[in-house]
Amino acid sequence: FGIEAGTDRIQKLMNKNLDLEKTAKVITAARRCGLLTYGNFMIGSPTETVEEIRQTIDYACKIRLDFAVFAITTLLPATGYINMAFEQKKIKEDFWAKYVRDPMTNIENAYWPDFPKGQLEELDKEAYRKFYFRPWYLWNYIIRIMAPTNVVMHAKSFFVILKNFILK
Repeated sequence: FGIEAGTDRIQKLMNKNLDLEKTAKVITAARRCGLLTYGNFMIGSPTETVEEIRQTIDYACKIRLDFAVFAITTLLPATGYINMAFEQKKIKEDFWAKYVRDPMTNIENAYWPDFPKGQLEELDKEAYRKFYFRPWYLWNYIIRIMAPTNVVMHAKSFFVILKNFILK
């Protein structure tokens, strides 16, 4: 599920406009049908606050996805976000054009400039810790891997890795 944000304001900024309550119900229904659920989230979008980032993390935890990915919003070439950054004079040079001319160019920060790079990286780590170290998640993971079919699959994988990478 490409949910991207756990707040209505950032949903609108991204032109997603998902009904977050309905999305939670769809995820619950998918899990009841036996489907593994996976959500993508972006943090550090233009004008997003630390509080809104934490609301997105909390939303991801609340809707009980089986897996989640939290990505820091990156100003990619020819996107609305990088155009917005130029219009608002948040960035002065087109670092992507510079990179294309010289791929050895170090791009210091391709994130929205209102956040220090280190702060976004810490919030990203916080998101993963909070999501994957919840008691509910850990319990469901243990139940999932202990299912007979999964035990066999993990055992086969172990022997393939052992044979191809360790005993070689």
